[in-house]
Amino acid sequence: MDSRRVVRVPAAVWCLPAVAYAALIFALSSTTLPPEAGPIPGLFRLDKLLHIAEYAVLGALTAVAVRRAAPTFRWGDLVALVAGIGYAASDEFHQTLVPGRRGDVWDFLADALGVALGVLVVLWLARRSAPRIEEPDADGRTP
Repeated sequence: MDSRRVVRVPAAVWCLPAVAYAALIFALSSTTLPPEAGPIPGLFRLDKLLHIAEYAVLGALTAVAVRRAAPTFRWGDLVALVAGIGYAASDEFHQTLVPGRRGDVWDFLADALGVALGVLVVLWLARRSAPRIEEPDADGRTP
């Protein structure tokens, strides 16, 4: 007798990493920054790269969550993209309410780019690991 069972993971469990990471972003965005010491050469580019990286992780986690929670849902990657970009917009607005912080359209654009990159990486990995279906040749045989 085979004692192995298939354990179904509740959909909400797949969402926990994305939600926890979003909470971390919120907590970091809630901290008050010290007054700026003046312009630092190259800081703008570094800041935008950090925003892209931060939100690429969120985009990837969100895409994985949607894919695992609703594997047959056709528009899951689009939902992950819209959810991630919506969260980025809400985070920039949230920063306008934190003393010493400000919302910035360039930060938002970097965040949105990061979300898109994260979702695209998950999509690329999923397509790459999907089983290939061999097309029959002209004689009706599969190679």
